[in-house]
Amino acid sequence: MVKQLVYSRKFIVLVPSAVVSALDDLKREKLEARDAIRWLESQFHQGNRFFRSQRLQERLPIPYIKYPKKKDKDTLIYIQIIECCHYLSQQQKGASNLVTLLLGNPSVFNNSDSKDFSYVGLAQSAGVNLELITDFYGKWKKTMREKR
Repeated sequence: MVKQLVYSRKFIVLVPSAVVSALDDLKREKLEARDAIRWLESQFHQGNRFFRSQRLQERLPIPYIKYPKKKDKDTLIYIQIIECCHYLSQQQKGASNLVTLLLGNPSVFNNSDSKDFSYVGLAQSAGVNLELITDFYGKWKKTMREKR
């Protein structure tokens, strides 16, 4: 689905460095992660204005948020991704709903096992929309069919 979104040239897809790092950790265990890294590398090498990786300075801590003291690896990756999204959302002052974090895992929406940290709450505080990639892709395909 990510490939179709990139090839459509209707969206700017930015891959946070935390995602690349997480894929790199997974490549020994999952063949899909290795394939994803190969595709990402080929796209980054080709250069595409609709698809790029996060730059070093593209992160901004979310003010007034108390981060959990004990962060597991998944929480730390999520925080890094949201800080990247927060930076991007702050670049367009006055505009809203420009940055959407596409997720493949629906469990982020109900991380009720953590009483002191909410993934959804953190994204909302950062001004970032959260959406499952399957839902986003389905809505986009539906609007494309309606335009014909």
